Amino acid sequence: MNPITLVSLLLLVVLAATTDVYAGMRIKCGTTAGDFVVEMTPSRGPLGAQRFVDLVEDEFFTEIPLFRVVPGFLVQYGIPGIVSNKERHKKWIEGRIKDDPHPEGGRSQVDRGDISFAGAGADSRTTQVFIAYKDKSGLGGALHETPFGKVVEGMEYVDKFYSAYGDTAPFGKNGPDQGKMWSVGNPYLKEHFPKLDYVTRCTVIPAATSVPETLVPSTPRPQVQTQIPTNVLVAGSFMLLVVMIVLRRVTAKKVMTE
Repeated sequence: MNPITLVSLLLLVVLAATTDVYAGMRIKCGTTAGDFVVEMTPSRGPLGAQRFVDLVEDEFFTEIPLFRVVPGFLVQYGIPGIVSNKERHKKWIEGRIKDDPHPEGGRSQVDRGDISFAGAGADSRTTQVFIAYKDKSGLGGALHETPFGKVVEGMEYVDKFYSAYGDTAPFGKNGPDQGKMWSVGNPYLKEHFPKLDYVTRCTVIPAATSVPETLVPSTPRPQVQTQIPTNVLVAGSFMLLVVMIVLRRVTAKKVMTE
């Protein structure tokens, strides 16, 4: 087995660990229209799943405007509404993650309730996500459009997000301006788009517990174990050791034949 193949296997071990950690995890998001629950599907997008949970655990989704609501297509959010939080969340806003692998054929299927990161080209995912409103939505062709979860409760509230302002530029003429959202934040939206809905807070639902009826801002944030399991770390370390041994033998063999 050549070194490149071994390195690839090592990466697969890490991705498998992410899948194990987040599979079936549920996130509850409170909004001004009602609460919805996302169940993580990291087998489809492991890196996206990890970033989304990281954002939730860091309380990024607090007073986040649902600024792009297009019935029959998608709802998009993830721009910080509280400008003072931008510095706190700078590592997420500026820290792009790599794209998850697409299925053979180069296209991910995005159906109603699927949640994926928005982006602007290869390896551009940061904090903005979208939820699809219909099956076979036409999304999934771009590299960043890989679902990592699905709305399993509360989709009826997602359907009710205020949409009369129309799409945001450059896709529409009357919707919110993303540039002003980044620079001014929610005060700009409250003045010019007062009927917009907001994500008030998202939390991880602890395993083996029932979903709380409401999200209370003062509720302590649950602590979730997101480290890679010890057995996976051992396996990964073993794979790395094998790679180093093979590389050393290949190098030695090359020297002997010169």
